Amino acid sequence: MKKVFHFYADPGHGWLAVKKQYLVKLGIAEQITRYSYRRGGTVYLEEDCDLSRFLDAVKKYGDEADIKSHHTDRRSRIRSYESYSSESICFLAVATVHDPRTNAGMNDSAAMQVSSYSRAAAIHQAECWSRNGYWSAVYDKATGEAVCDYSPKGGIQ
Repeated sequence: MKKVFHFYADPGHGWLAVKKQYLVKLGIAEQITRYSYRRGGTVYLEEDCDLSRFLDAVKKYGDEADIKSHHTDRRSRIRSYESYSSESICFLAVATVHDPRTNAGMNDSAAMQVSSYSRAAAIHQAECWSRNGYWSAVYDKATGEAVCDYSPKGGIQ
């Protein structure tokens, strides 16, 4: 599928605007360097390293990038955005068929898991799994701490 992306450049550097969610989908969100920037749900990939990593991942995924270029002769406001950090994007929602507090009934690994840059979205997913009979939990990937956990059929622990 062809996807349109916007490349912004000032006299010294350039960045490709990409939604954080798409980086997660491609599986490269944790490989992006701090030399890229972020604002809201958009990551501005720096042109020297992160952009080529992204384009390789897009190709492997089977999508095609259509890049529209924009240039300014002034300093880009992108330079004032927050530096990118992979820790800022990831919460991990996990569902299991065993009680994670006791490991009773544990097989090998999680039945399902989803990474999300949104804490609320990860919690919502865990709640849905719980209503469907799974033990579920949400973890902050930066610290490894459990944000919350749910027993089957609801109820926060």
